[in-house]
Order: sequence, then C-alpha cells, then structure tokens
Amino acid sequence: MDEKEARKSRIRKSICRTIQTAKFESLVVEVSFDEDVEWTNTQERQRKSENIMKLLLKDFENSMQMAKEQLGLVENVAFVKDNTQPSREEDLKNNGFDAL
Repeated sequence: MDEKEARKSRIRKSICRTIQTAKFESLVVEVSFDEDVEWTNTQERQRKSENIMKLLLKDFENSMQMAKEQLGLVENVAFVKDNTQPSREEDLKNNGFDAL
C-alpha cells in the first residue's frame, strides 16, 4: 500500500480586540500564532488548524485576563455619547422642512 507523502503548510491565525478602558484611552490585546504543520490529507490538516485555533483562543483568554489584572481593570467600561443637541426629527417636527 502506498503511503502519501507528507506535505507542509504554514498556518497563521490571530485574534485582536480593542477595549475602551477610559474616555480617550483604549487597550489592544492581540495574540498571533504562526505554525508550520505537516499533513498527509486534508482532514488531518483541518484538524491541526482547528487545534491551533483552540490554543489561540485559550492563549487569548489568558492574555486578556492577565492584562485586566495587571492594569487593575475590573470590567470593560462603556461611555455614553453626549446627546445634548436636539435631534433632526425634533427639529423637523417643530420647524418643518426649513429646519433641515
């Protein structure tokens, strides 16, 4: 029985997330993997790619947690936009089309 010759591929995967930590301040956490893999069929290559993704996700979760702990971030902060100006809809209702 003939065995298939092993092939090589490079698999690159990355995850990047930007978190707003304060007004006008953000934290970017990025994790990347660049792996060379050997495979003899497409199913084996797909399995190895999925395993790399599982490792990447675990590493990303750990990196996010470590960054939050080291920087003293308890949770992600959200900022509400200041909407003090009247809306276009309100202008239109009060002043007609001339308000546009």
